[in-house]
Amino acid sequence: MRLIDIKTEKLQNAIVYFTRHTKFCGITKLMKLLYFFDFIHFRQTGKSVTGKNYFAWENGPVPVDVWKELSGKEDIGLGLNRKVTLVPKGERFKQVMAKQGVKIDRDVFSEREFKLLKQVVDIF
Repeated sequence: MRLIDIKTEKLQNAIVYFTRHTKFCGITKLMKLLYFFDFIHFRQTGKSVTGKNYFAWENGPVPVDVWKELSGKEDIGLGLNRKVTLVPKGERFKQVMAKQGVKIDRDVFSEREFKLLKQVVDIF
């Protein structure tokens, strides 16, 4: 029996991947990367990778449960605090960083998903 479902594992691993393969991954940038990852995949296959619902916010689309858990507003049960941490950068910005020793589990992604993950980082 799985403690977390495969979509949550994909979400966790995508977030860790984005934090490790982009120059400065703040919360806003991370929300946009997740959006592009999910919606490009949806356009290609009719299914999102993470299964998250996105809402239109002022700075772009946001999976609200992910934002709440990352920003410390609420523990949704996504397990993100075990994988990443927020590091203050000035007064307004926080960088999302993968915790030491956390590895990306490439096996949770299909070949198409992992290729798209890399493409999203390269493009955006």
